[in-house]
Amino acid sequence: MEILITIFNFLLLILLIINPFFTIKLLSSFNLRYKFMIYLLAGLLITALLILFFSWWSYTSDLILLRYYGYNLEGMSEIESYKDVLPVDEEKARSIVLGVNGIGWTLKGILAYLFYLPYLLIVYPLNSYLKKIKH
Repeated sequence: MEILITIFNFLLLILLIINPFFTIKLLSSFNLRYKFMIYLLAGLLITALLILFFSWWSYTSDLILLRYYGYNLEGMSEIESYKDVLPVDEEKARSIVLGVNGIGWTLKGILAYLFYLPYLLIVYPLNSYLKKIKH
């Protein structure tokens, strides 16, 4: 279960990394006047949706893993919550619980979006520079 969730997380991360390049490639096939503005608007929208989904999935996958390890999400005490968790998995469950009980997934998504924006702004000039060197 953990491996499947990790693979899906890496696929989402790769999608976030290649998204600006794919957007530029798609926009270059059209004869547009304000390519950078359209790239920026499309990139902001697509990235917002991807990061929103990624942060939601991160939270949901943690809950899935907790259920998989036997953690009782409705437990009223620590003893009740961990009573079905195997001793081998208890440390993993504790670390996941700490992550889930921190800031919410929406705030994590907003912060990730703020950290991702410079990457979106750097890719366009970098792509233009690489095109000039190539030709």
